[in-house]
Parts: sequence; C-alpha cells; structure tokens
Amino acid sequence: MKKLIIFVLPLLLLSACSIMDISLQETAMPLPGGTVDVAVYEGLGIELSTMLREGDADEGIFMPGWFVSGFKLGVPLAYNLDLNSRIYLSSNTMGTKIGPKIVISERNEHYLAAIPAFTAMISRNVEQDYDKYASLGAELTLVSTWAGNPVVLPSVSARFSYDRLFEEDRWRDPPLRAYDLMHGGLGTSLRISLGSLYLHPELGVELVPMLDGAIKLLPNGSLGLGLEL
Repeated sequence: MKKLIIFVLPLLLLSACSIMDISLQETAMPLPGGTVDVAVYEGLGIELSTMLREGDADEGIFMPGWFVSGFKLGVPLAYNLDLNSRIYLSSNTMGTKIGPKIVISERNEHYLAAIPAFTAMISRNVEQDYDKYASLGAELTLVSTWAGNPVVLPSVSARFSYDRLFEEDRWRDPPLRAYDLMHGGLGTSLRISLGSLYLHPELGVELVPMLDGAIKLLPNGSLGLGLEL
C-alpha cells in the first residue's frame, strides 16, 4: 500500500499539459446508412512531454497514464466508409481527432477496417510559469472485428501514431522547440449492445520509445457508453 501511495501521489500533484488520447472505442463494422453513432468515454492517455525526458533505471519499464474524458461522433458517408471525430479533455489538455473509417475486408462475419486520423492537442489554462505544449500529428489504426454474435462484438487492434510536439519554455532561448515523437499500441475490446445502446470496454498496452532510446510500456484501458441513432 505504501508503494502505491508513493506512485499515485505525484500524479495528483502534477498538472499534465500534453496528453494524447490513445483509446480506440471503435469496431471494424461500418455504420448502417442513416445512423449516427454518439458516445462518451473515460480512458487513459499518454503525456507526450514525458517522452522527452531521460529515463531512470529505478523507474522500471512501466509508465503511468493520465485520465481522459471524451465525446465521439461517427456518421456514415458511403458504403463501407464512415467519418469519425472526437474531442477530449485531460487535466490541462484539450485535444481532437478526425478521420475516416474504411472497411477493407468483409468475409464470413469478419470485418477488417483501417482508421487513419489527424490529431491535434493544446495546453489549456496553463499558468505563466508552466511550459506550454501543442501538437499536430497523424495515426493509423487497423481493427479486426468478429460479428458472429450481433450482441457481443470482440475486436483486436493495432495503431501507429506520429506527433509533432511543440514545447514553449519562456525561460529558454529560443523559447519554442519542436520534437518528432512516435508511439504505438495493441488493444482488444468488446462492444456489448442492448438495442441501440452499447457498452464498450477495452484494454491494451502502449509501446513508448523515449527520446533517450529507452522503451517504456503504458498499460491502458477505456470504457465507453454510446448510442446508435
């Protein structure tokens, strides 16, 4: 218990300013025509600025995540093509993602989809003495879903993310620096439907290369509640 308190207390005291949402909350199945998918979710995100720091051997291989609260919207554009968007908040961060979901294979009740997206994040409500962050980036997710039972849809996914992180430190010359960061994750999820309402728990792990060459793992998860209207 003492070790747990020592681990959690710094998370409660610090104000994270560069959180990227790493949840998926998607299946590979396309939305039916005329349907809108709306959902709220809670999950974990990665603080991009921690990737800039030198690793400490005593810290071990695992790194903590930060709580993320989000809202997502999906609309069908054409056959096997949807448009997904989301906005999320976490501590002193606000971010968004937008991109299509493209179903690339549908065979024997098995679906495979590619979900590319543009991402953006910015610090918010940050005091003058804190570093400020913003990022622009892109990600590509492949998700596979088995649809044998329409009530319970299991999925697995793999994602690669690139972020161009901008850091502003008013005490440094020059104050603005930019970094190219890459990370990726594997995940599994279940979408449990009851009519138009669904619950979507997911678990995964994020592979996080640090700027100094160390590799960290971030266990993560999320829980979504949505409606297909």
